[in-house]
Amino acid sequence: MKLTDIVNEAMVKKNKSSWVQPDLKPWMYQTKEEIEQWLKDSKIPGFVSKELEIHPTGKGLQLGNIFSKGPKETLVQYNGQWLLPVRFNMSPGDLEFNNLAIESMIGFPYVVLGRMILHDVAIENFEGCPKLIQGAANAWDGDIVIDSSKPIKSFVGCPDVKKIEVWTKVDGIDGLPSTLLSLGLSHYTNIREIIGRCPKLQNLTLVVVKPGENGLRPLDVFKSKVLNKIFFYPEDWSTNVIPNEYKEGNTIINNHLASKERNILACQEELIDNGLKNWAD
Repeated sequence: MKLTDIVNEAMVKKNKSSWVQPDLKPWMYQTKEEIEQWLKDSKIPGFVSKELEIHPTGKGLQLGNIFSKGPKETLVQYNGQWLLPVRFNMSPGDLEFNNLAIESMIGFPYVVLGRMILHDVAIENFEGCPKLIQGAANAWDGDIVIDSSKPIKSFVGCPDVKKIEVWTKVDGIDGLPSTLLSLGLSHYTNIREIIGRCPKLQNLTLVVVKPGENGLRPLDVFKSKVLNKIFFYPEDWSTNVIPNEYKEGNTIINNHLASKERNILACQEELIDNGLKNWAD
């Protein structure tokens, strides 16, 4: 489906002359007055449609606080979970949730005309995820970036994007988009499954991993014919002090991936010669 088609689908309720039953969950505010008050309290520019959906009018949509924990009044607690008490129609630009312990994407906009950045949230799956995320305007930023206090159990519901970065523990990758060109995951070691689900993948980064442990076999990257850059990082990868083992291993494998031959046996031999047998198994 084209971007214009999905945008039109998301906006169609606004333009209908007949009333449409609001698609609101039991924990969401049920009146226009309540939703408008929430908008005012959350300092989000926008208006509420007759279907009780919020149409933001700013450059993007941001909730929470970059430098400290977001106010609890932004969310409501229902069955022990902190949830969004409103439903958004569209984000005119990037969608950002910062330092907000939200536990579900339900209520998120149908369409995000930019990136989706969820920092210090408590998300564990993609239920309620936007149907379309236009993504980054450049080649280096992720279309979807997630840092959650809970492990990600599934990507089912994730739309087709080109670059995903999940810097929290990943337990499962069901639903990972086949359109991905670049992927970064934490604690995940099954390279063959990643390649099987993402046949177009060109760049792969796996952090908080150790080659040879928990099923991580670095040479499995040669199962792909298009993967040309890989990076493995240890638990302290964010300190900018990367052990020589990782520097050497990444360099050797990337050199062979970039070569015309892409010879796995030659790569294996060079790893062993450099004392990296655990990378060569």
